[in-house]
Amino acid sequence: MVKKKYFVDAKEETTTSKGLTPVSLEVINKESGKKEVKWIYIDNLGKTAIHQLYDHAGPFNARGFAMVRLDKDKNELYGFIDQTGKAVVPIIYDLVFPFNDIGYTKVKKNQMWGFVNLKGEEIIPTEYSIVELQTDNLIKVCKGSKWGYINPFNNLVVPIKYDWVWNFCEELLIVRNGEMHGAVNLKGEEVISLKYEMMKLFHDGLSAAKLQGKWGYLNTSGHIEISFVFDDAWNFDLGKAQVKVGNEFFFIDSEGEKLESVFPTT
Repeated sequence: MVKKKYFVDAKEETTTSKGLTPVSLEVINKESGKKEVKWIYIDNLGKTAIHQLYDHAGPFNARGFAMVRLDKDKNELYGFIDQTGKAVVPIIYDLVFPFNDIGYTKVKKNQMWGFVNLKGEEIIPTEYSIVELQTDNLIKVCKGSKWGYINPFNNLVVPIKYDWVWNFCEELLIVRNGEMHGAVNLKGEEVISLKYEMMKLFHDGLSAAKLQGKWGYLNTSGHIEISFVFDDAWNFDLGKAQVKVGNEFFFIDSEGEKLESVFPTT
């Protein structure tokens, strides 16, 4: 039995070109006889547009999809519907995120993560401990305790065998196993062996790296461009980088030649 008493949540009230708004209402549970709060969608005239009762219903987004929740066997299950009430992303997930710019929603099922596209297809299966979509549309993933990269078609880009991976920068990826760092290219090839104590992201074609307690700079092929003579080193920017020797901080150029002090004396 449904009591026709609508409550529009001000935080949720959003209309689309079709004018559908999620509203809550009180219903009587047939088994327990207790009141429950359910959600439906109404049109601009206040008439029910989608009759399905949801345990929660969100506003429709610019794509015409809305996130909804159904509770089943004490589990909260999420998905997306279109403006006809059809499930475009099956309502089977423990958690779903808003669609991103390329039309993927991040989903969670049985404690594992994946991605679903606008057709409701699980293009990245929910088999990863962590999935992070990067700006280059590559996906950083973790299985167990190991990290790697896949593309949007679930093809392996960087083997999932590293203790940690950073983000790609200048088409190279800093990786770490144990305490040793190296770099991998977009083909998953280790172009710089994992023998450095630290490495920083590439800038201006150079990476600050630490070897046997001293810092120097490597090029994208792993060759030493600037010797390991510094106590600390920062990224290059506009042709110069800050370094430290003892208590002195100064800038160097791409040849390793000293420029000016960071804190010049007057």
